Parts: sequence; C-alpha cells; structure tokens
Amino acid sequence: MTSAWSHRGFREVNKMLTSLRHSAAMNATSYEERMRNLLVARSAAALRLASTFGGLAEPTTEAANSPRLWPSIRGEIASLERLNCAVHRQGGVSWDALASFYGVSKQSVHRRLSKDVDSHIEYAQRYIELYEADVHSGIRYLRVAANITADQVLVGADRQARIWSQRRRVPTWWWRDNS
Repeated sequence: MTSAWSHRGFREVNKMLTSLRHSAAMNATSYEERMRNLLVARSAAALRLASTFGGLAEPTTEAANSPRLWPSIRGEIASLERLNCAVHRQGGVSWDALASFYGVSKQSVHRRLSKDVDSHIEYAQRYIELYEADVHSGIRYLRVAANITADQVLVGADRQARIWSQRRRVPTWWWRDNS
C-alpha cells in the first residue's frame, strides 16, 4: 500500500515540477516575444496549408491526384485552428468569447481545444527556428506557384483528364497510389 501511494505521490510531484519548469520557461520570455513566436507558428501553418492548396491548382502534381491528400488537409486545418485559438487566448480572449464565436458552450470549446492550445503555445516557444524556416520556404513555394500561368493549368488539366480516363478502367487503382 505504501509503494502505491509513493508511486502516485511521485507522479504528482513530477507533474508539479514539470508545471513549474513550464511556467519558468514561459516567464523567462517577454509577452511580446511569446506572442511573436506564436504568430510566426500560425503563419507557418497557414503557409503550409496555402502551399497544399496551391499544389491543387496544378492538376498534374501527384499530391493533387492522391486520395491521401484530404486527410492531411483536415489535419493542417485543425492545427491552424488550434494555433489561431492559442493566439487569441494569449491575447486575452476568454473561453466564453471563443465559445460564442463557435456557437457552442464554453465547456465544449474548452474541452475540445484547451489541451492542444497549451501544447501549441509551448511548441511555438521551443521550435521557433523551425517555424521561421517554414515561413521562408512557404513564401518561396508560393512565389513559384504564383508564376504558373493559366495556360499551364489548362494544358495540365487536359493531360490529367486523359490519365483519369485510363485510371477509372483499372479496378482498385487507388490502392497502388504511392503518393
């Protein structure tokens, strides 16, 4: 019985120490720096999503023609939603206000987002260099994507339509998709 209590007590102490370390790390940076890092992380997530959608504009890309694309897009949208919520929470917006924007109860939005919001805030502080690199690469990709002409898209759509016509005649072709 003593060992079970000791083990449980150890876990509780460990949680408290982790919480204190997290609080100390968060207090070590200024509010403006934490908010800047969070905004950079949100921008990186938005650029990843924009790049994914930009890839759909070119009909000949493998990603645009893969059935695996949509689940990843849902994940990117969910991540962007949580980062956006984290920005608003850090900016002082209450869970009540967020709930009213979502049209749900405070408890519902808190239960759904709070854990992920906290982890996104922490990750934005820890991995800011990666998020900054993502912003640079996302902007470079979008600049290249912006140079695609309408003629390239239309010619690509014609070519891809022929490929889709051939694919639909092959049973279960999508299981062989490696993209």
